[in-house]
Amino acid sequence: MRSEIRNLLVSVAKPFRYVGGEVGSCAKGWEDAEVRICLVFPDTYEIGMSHLGLAILYHAMNVQEGLLAERAFSPWLDMERGLKELDAPLFSLESRRPIHEFDIVGVSLGYELTYSNVLAILDLARIPLRSEQRSEGDPIVIAGGPCAFNPMPVAPFFDAIVIGDGEERSVEMGFIVRDAKRKGVARKDLLQRLSELPGVYVPSIHREGARVGMARINDIETSPFPAHPIAAFAATQERAAVEVARGCTRGCRFCQAGYVYRPLRQRSAALAASVACDSISSTGKEEFSFLALSVGDWLALGPALESVQRSSTLRVNATLPSLRVESLTAPVIAAMGEARSGSFTLAPEAATERMRAFINKGNTDDDLFASVEKVFAGGFSTVKLYFMLGLPGEGEAEVAGIEKIARRCLAIGRRLHKRPTVTVSTSTFVPKAHTPFQWEGQISIEETLQLQNRLKRTLRGPGLEYRWHNANMSFLEGVFSRGGSELAGVIELAYKKGARFDGWDECFDISIWREAFAECGIDPETYLAARPDGFVFPWDCLGAGPSLDFLWRERQRAKDLAPTEDCAVGKCSACGICDPKIGLVNRLAPACHSDTPVTSQLPDRQEGQSPATVFRYRIRFSKTGRAAFLGHLEALDALRRGFRASGLPLAYSQGFHPRVRIAAGPAIPVGVESAVEFADVELFEEIDPLAVVNLMQGRLPLGMVVLDAALMPRDHPAIDDSVARMRYEIDFAGLPAGWERAVEAIASHKPFPFSRVRKDKSIEVDLSEYVDELAMSDRSVLGIHVSDRRPALKISEILQGLFAISEDDARRIAVRKTAVEWKQQESKDAQ
Repeated sequence: MRSEIRNLLVSVAKPFRYVGGEVGSCAKGWEDAEVRICLVFPDTYEIGMSHLGLAILYHAMNVQEGLLAERAFSPWLDMERGLKELDAPLFSLESRRPIHEFDIVGVSLGYELTYSNVLAILDLARIPLRSEQRSEGDPIVIAGGPCAFNPMPVAPFFDAIVIGDGEERSVEMGFIVRDAKRKGVARKDLLQRLSELPGVYVPSIHREGARVGMARINDIETSPFPAHPIAAFAATQERAAVEVARGCTRGCRFCQAGYVYRPLRQRSAALAASVACDSISSTGKEEFSFLALSVGDWLALGPALESVQRSSTLRVNATLPSLRVESLTAPVIAAMGEARSGSFTLAPEAATERMRAFINKGNTDDDLFASVEKVFAGGFSTVKLYFMLGLPGEGEAEVAGIEKIARRCLAIGRRLHKRPTVTVSTSTFVPKAHTPFQWEGQISIEETLQLQNRLKRTLRGPGLEYRWHNANMSFLEGVFSRGGSELAGVIELAYKKGARFDGWDECFDISIWREAFAECGIDPETYLAARPDGFVFPWDCLGAGPSLDFLWRERQRAKDLAPTEDCAVGKCSACGICDPKIGLVNRLAPACHSDTPVTSQLPDRQEGQSPATVFRYRIRFSKTGRAAFLGHLEALDALRRGFRASGLPLAYSQGFHPRVRIAAGPAIPVGVESAVEFADVELFEEIDPLAVVNLMQGRLPLGMVVLDAALMPRDHPAIDDSVARMRYEIDFAGLPAGWERAVEAIASHKPFPFSRVRKDKSIEVDLSEYVDELAMSDRSVLGIHVSDRRPALKISEILQGLFAISEDDARRIAVRKTAVEWKQQESKDAQ
């Protein structure tokens, strides 16, 4: 690793975001690949690694011979500043190659408020922002994702945009680029070839009136899906996720995804359960989830949940996305296991039956209350209810109904649970492209704030919580959801003014966007107005989604409060998407049932074992290279997942959320390498220590390797209580001038005062009591022996005091931990 990048990583928050090397990641040979693709997610690592679409594309491309796919994410503000100060380009995680060296840069557009991040990534990658500015040596920049259904605000920044299902089309585009490279085809001709693919919009070629259509997979049962996904260091959703259905035929009139991803295509229970079990066993994750737009409509849900609980060799909990209230059943709740001690999310969307009829939600108050009763009776302590504000035709009854429903649900909870909680979350309705409500208006920021303030006053008291979405963010989302290419200039100007991470409350600044709109001569308020019949939307030319006639009829049916049947089980709604000639029709999961009651997947010996049956093993592992930049918690999580994936007979803690019984040694600072890190893990069987080492091989991130293991006596002290001294080696090249004075002072055994400062609290210590030895090991290394004392000092703090340097400068010194001496055997290093 280049020293300047290493120094940057030790100076930023959460450096694990930029190191890669996770279990399950794919590091193909750069020179062996004919086409190199960098998949970019324009948000932080934690959010991007929770995005199933990114995982699917990564897998779909890397299983193809000749294609290489790597990842990059939006660097946080500190990392962006650091890269600019170093004049270093943004790089990928796997090979650390600059992004501009890839043939294709694929960007996921999942949320309109990531648009400024997209430009930041291109700029940091040294790729011209606009397609028209790029030359033959630049990558082909491609976008895809939900925002691609109205790509016009960002279209000038992309060479091509995939509309619809991306996995098969992206692979096809990769091979087209491969063939173009082989033949030396010019960039313009390559874009022409890409534009001929159904569902691929090339802004420089497709002019007004062009019909692009959509990329669609006929059968997701046979489409590529990662059974052995990446085990992320940290993610907002720490679970093994399996997509069990794509598309939805319920016809909720506000829901873009429900219309554009038609027809409904479902996976079988057998395949979904098999993929879930493989994912759990390979990653060691403690939760799994089945994902779909309306997962409660997947007839295989109950049997699949039961199958995973019975078949998985690991203790695992099920979590589900928000459900339609009428689709929740008692068997589904029972199959969720220990997760029932947490929360469960239901999505009524609207608070009155009239409004639910308007949006074609179709469920009743009784459906909702019956589901809430099942949730609390099933052991959940919290029910989360999701509503929208500002739906077309919303009145006083709808707003007041939110409080009434919340209090009724809380009353149900109090009958069934000791300390129930009802959490209400609201977001502002945003009219989306390709829906019956695309003609409707969006309420203003002021109206949103009025409604939110009212709910803040009424949704109060024990057991009630209220959460809301930022009104200014919803406003900006509405503008971009309905705007055209004229907004590209606004986005570019806002980016240059400093807009970043606009979906984050701590970063979002509406004043930047107000200034950009004003300087571009655009009134953003006009984008929120209702549209008349016959209005030409920016996305109409694409020919994606249902037909305009169908959408207009649905809008009229909404006004009449007329229901539209679910076309997967009722009559065809004539939306214009299905095409039986090519097999593009609704595909339901095969009929399935299970008469076997849900049982624990755990062997009886793992339930309620007494301490006398537990065997404690101490492992020594390395934490070097990329792994040195994992924090203590990330490393501990990696160990926990690795142990679970290893197949070892693990002991678990007691309580609602049993965890692997593991304890790590003292934390070392981020950036410090070590060959002598230790952790204790408890097993229910006595096994050969060498087997522990062998079973852990390949189960940890790059740079973390289990080197040896030993069975410890039952009464042996914990690691923290056993360490006497630690030895470190310091690269001589990183030492500041005058380092000899510290060596002489330590050798003389004179007091060496130092003030340790943490969280604005200062403690005076004498470094001579901590540093037993400081001497040159050879011409390039300075060795230091440190005693384990209280108050504890980090090695970086010791270096800071010894050499009279700043905390940042101390962290930049390359340090390796090479040995540990135990109190029971002071003279013997742990090898």
